Amino acid sequence: MRLSTGFSRETSVVLIASLAPLVLLLLFWNTLSDNVPVHWFVGAPNRWGSKYELLTLPLVSVILGLLVSIRLSGCSTLRFISSLFSEYTSKKLFLCSIGSSTAFFAIEAIWIVLASPSFGVESKDIAMQLLPCLPGIAYIVVGLCEKKYKNKSIYVVMLGVVEVVLCGFILHGLAGLIAMLVTIAVFAGISIRANAYLP
Repeated sequence: MRLSTGFSRETSVVLIASLAPLVLLLLFWNTLSDNVPVHWFVGAPNRWGSKYELLTLPLVSVILGLLVSIRLSGCSTLRFISSLFSEYTSKKLFLCSIGSSTAFFAIEAIWIVLASPSFGVESKDIAMQLLPCLPGIAYIVVGLCEKKYKNKSIYVVMLGVVEVVLCGFILHGLAGLIAMLVTIAVFAGISIRANAYLP
C-alpha cells in the first residue's frame, strides 16, 4: 500500500483517534480531586498522586498520533519520522495506530472512573473488574502490530484474549493477580523466543 501524498481520510482518523483520550480527560477534569489514586494492587489503590499524572497517556497518544500522521502523509521534509516506521506498510501502521489509541482510551476511561468521585460505587466496581484486563488488551494490540512475532502473533493475541477473560471476568483478587503474572511470564517467554529468531 502506497503512502498518501496529503491529508487523507486515514490521516484524519488517526489524528481524531489519538486525541480521544485527551478529550475524554478534559471532559472530566473538573470532577477530579487534586490528588487521585494512580496505582492499584489487588483491587485497592496503593499509590496516590497529582491528577496531572492522568495526562501521561493522552499526551503519549497525541504524540504517537502526530508521528503516524506525518508518516502517512508522506511528508518528505521529516524523513527521520518515516525511518521510525520504515518496517510498516501504511495499512499496518494505520491499524496499529487505531489499536493503540483505542487501548489508551480504554485505560484512561477506567482510570477516570476509578479516580473521579462523580462516579458511583457500581461504576467503580465495573471499572475495577476491567482493570486487570489491561495487560490482555496490550497483548492483543502488540500481537496485531509488532512485526517481530511473525507467525507467533496469533499466540500473543490469544494470550491477550485469555488474560482478559480470566482476569476480568472469571478470577478475582489473589487468583486474578496470579493469573495476570502467569500471562506476563508467558508473554515474556514468547518475546524472548521471538527475539532469538530475529536476523
